[in-house]
Amino acid sequence: MKTKIVPDTWFFILLVLSFLSHYLVPLAGGVPHPYHLTGIALVVLGFALTLAANWMMIKNRTTNMPGGTPEMLMTKGPFKISRNPVYLGMTIILLGVEILLGSLSALIIPVIFVIIIDRLFIKPEEEVLANRFGERYLEYKKSVRRWI
Repeated sequence: MKTKIVPDTWFFILLVLSFLSHYLVPLAGGVPHPYHLTGIALVVLGFALTLAANWMMIKNRTTNMPGGTPEMLMTKGPFKISRNPVYLGMTIILLGVEILLGSLSALIIPVIFVIIIDRLFIKPEEEVLANRFGERYLEYKKSVRRWI
């Protein structure tokens, strides 16, 4: 399945939907005060992970654009903990926002994001990496999980 909507756009669409679902259909029973403030730490962690992974790709002159042709197989830094640290970071941000909002209605949003990203982007990207880097990518894939 192909889409012209890039992951960043999906992220922002779902971020807006998080706030809309929280304010339009607030379901009580989320994370209570003051524990919902742990969402701030998750948002910061998610941004840090996303920025670090993007910075590494730019520094190593490989693409960080979905559908692009990678010049280098990234296996260090954030790529040691996840094959998709940018997408993981975005998911952590969404989860942090949901916890910070404190309502159950928005908790489905990170799940929707993971499903969209996994099906529309990760699977095709993994095919490109396998074709481009062959055995090196397959070994990396065995040792590092897709998400965490």
